[in-house]
Amino acid sequence: MSSSAGMSSWEMNRNAVPNIDINKPLSLTRNFSWTLVGTGVGAFCQWVIFIVLTKLCTTLMVGQFALALAITAPVFVLAALNLRTVQATDARRDFRFGDYLGLRLLSILAALLFIVIIEIFSGHDAHLQFVVFISGVARALDFIGDTVFGLQQQHERMDRIAMSQMIRGGLQILAVAAAAYTTRNVLWAVTGQAVVSVVVLLTYDLRNAGRLHRFPWPTRNPARYPVLVRLATFRFGSWRNIRALIRVSFPLGLVALLGSLMVNIPRYFIESKAGTEKLALYSAMAYIMNVGGMAASSLCQATAARLARNYVDNLPKCRRLLLQLITMASANGAIGVLIAVIWGRQFLTMMYRPEYAMYPAVFAWLMAAAGVSYVVAALGFGLAAARKFDVQLLVYIFGTLVTAAACVPLVPRYGLLGAAWALLAGLLTLCAGFSVALTLALRPQGAQLSPMGAGARP
Repeated sequence: MSSSAGMSSWEMNRNAVPNIDINKPLSLTRNFSWTLVGTGVGAFCQWVIFIVLTKLCTTLMVGQFALALAITAPVFVLAALNLRTVQATDARRDFRFGDYLGLRLLSILAALLFIVIIEIFSGHDAHLQFVVFISGVARALDFIGDTVFGLQQQHERMDRIAMSQMIRGGLQILAVAAAAYTTRNVLWAVTGQAVVSVVVLLTYDLRNAGRLHRFPWPTRNPARYPVLVRLATFRFGSWRNIRALIRVSFPLGLVALLGSLMVNIPRYFIESKAGTEKLALYSAMAYIMNVGGMAASSLCQATAARLARNYVDNLPKCRRLLLQLITMASANGAIGVLIAVIWGRQFLTMMYRPEYAMYPAVFAWLMAAAGVSYVVAALGFGLAAARKFDVQLLVYIFGTLVTAAACVPLVPRYGLLGAAWALLAGLLTLCAGFSVALTLALRPQGAQLSPMGAGARP
């Protein structure tokens, strides 16, 4: 990467701007508070969108929405390469922001093309194909914003991420509710999501990136926000750096792909064996896993950068912080299981419609799987801080194979309950493998930094 002698005049002007308080890192407590609120509100808004669809659309259309998410999610999590985690834990600044953004733009374009190819050969009707494609567009726009989130997280400014999540979530509720109420068609609902995503990206996320990079010209005029993408800090990184970043992030991208497949494989079996309407019932219950994980995810995101620095500089402190994360994740999961066992049927009836509450036992098992997934997430952040991406890939391969193998006999025989059991089996496999790998990584001799690849420091 370029040296100080080779800096552009724009970069020198940027460095000449005095440091301002709006870019000062927040404390760990404030970052956690902002992340908890932002992630919580964002996850809640996505859940409200699902609730709105169950209230205003038919079960078949809700099933189509769930199937679109199940198809697009694995493709985009692979395309995203989990760059936000790599970016947030890049304590040595091996890569520039332009490298991350350049790779993200290229990968999501490839993902959209792949989704088009999938739908051409899928045999789905035209309506469902459009639902899948527009869902993919909305997800692509969100992943571009996620690169800005990684930049903010790297600088420990979780407040701006939280505000973006809350603004996007609130506006998407309004857009989806208006479209679903007016048309009773899920296609227009997901179109509303995509429109909101592009508006928030251009008018809020890019503006925040500009503030962090101290652009030497005012950015208050909304008409000038799209121009940010043409500034020097948003240029594609060099091909040399992008190739090096692919080598670093590709194992973690495969991990994210396998994690998404693990969650969605039971849904594929349900759709194949029981139909789209049963998939809607299962997905409605499983969606609550995302909402319940907001506290554990918020704490992990808020501490990711600090956990990585502690791994480099203070290994005992890293262990203590990680133990706190695991304890909170376990407590969060236990609360979810308790609520599902005692109040599951009433909760599902109130949130959705009576037909969504026909399987309270499935809901309880899914909440048990959710609790294990929260612990897995905490362990995964510990391995990411240690830059142990290859180990995660190996464990996820085993976990995904266990889930798929369990679905083969369980889903045809036990239906939705078998799908929940299969998911739990795969997550327990991850939990065991991550625990062993992290125990080895946190030993003093395991904490030696390994080369990151060909990327040089800026």
